[in-house]
Amino acid sequence: MLAVREILAAVASPTAERVFLRIPARRPYAQIVRTAAAALATRLGMSFVAIDDLGLAVDQAMVMLLDGLDGLDGSEPGLGAGGAASPQPDHGIDVVFRIAESRFEFEASRSITSRVSQQAVQLLNGSAADLVDELRIDGDIGTVWLTKSLPDVR
Repeated sequence: MLAVREILAAVASPTAERVFLRIPARRPYAQIVRTAAAALATRLGMSFVAIDDLGLAVDQAMVMLLDGLDGLDGSEPGLGAGGAASPQPDHGIDVVFRIAESRFEFEASRSITSRVSQQAVQLLNGSAADLVDELRIDGDIGTVWLTKSLPDVR
């Protein structure tokens, strides 16, 4: 099975405009990613329904990426899932928004490669797959890629 990063290298448009964002691996910062996605989608002329769907999918992607890193799993402060060390101040979530000719792409990954729980992957797949045109998840390295079609007129 190809890793998401290998697939992205093949499908990512070389002429796409890119917007980069890096947030600390903490839940309070996840809202910044949704806000940025909505702002870009609005600028591109997406409908309110499409923007809402995109925002929900981005929210769920962030929940998955923060799995075990932010104490959301009920672990003790300072410990992640299974007793793994919680993120250091330089650990974060790296986000790339790509604006290609006919689609809006969102790619996000943990700044440190670490496995995401199968439960978190299944939750994202179950909740976001119907909201976007394409969804690819690599829980082994903590990466999500999704797309949403752009309206014909930009």
